Amino acid sequence: MKKFLFIGIIGIIAVALGISGWYFILRKDNGQPPVGAGLDLPTAQTKEEPEIDAGTIELLKKFADDQDRDGIKDADEKAKGLNPNEFDSDFDGLSDKLEIEKWKTDPLKKDTDGDGFGDGNEIIHGYNPLGAGKLNQ
Repeated sequence: MKKFLFIGIIGIIAVALGISGWYFILRKDNGQPPVGAGLDLPTAQTKEEPEIDAGTIELLKKFADDQDRDGIKDADEKAKGLNPNEFDSDFDGLSDKLEIEKWKTDPLKKDTDGDGFGDGNEIIHGYNPLGAGKLNQ
């Protein structure tokens, strides 16, 4: 029994040595360039700046003083107590600009009329966010 175990261990060692020797022989420099050599692959040293098209530059200029892109300048939002980094300061589903200019609701209150329904939700369902009734009335 010990004899078979000894022969098995020697066999496993021989196979392991054979595989590792075969691996190192194949890795030997055979004068050919390594796989992928000559390809123009990007490297960490060659970072190219992405090109920005004229339309993107114009948008960046247009919104340079309006971080949340809601149509109200940051300074005006700060003066009104609004968050210049949030498109919808009260998170009711309406942009600050729509609340101020179109719906005449309070952009700092999620529910301007206090009926328990958010301004955006009322408008979506056709109700008046400033009081009782439907929008068409």
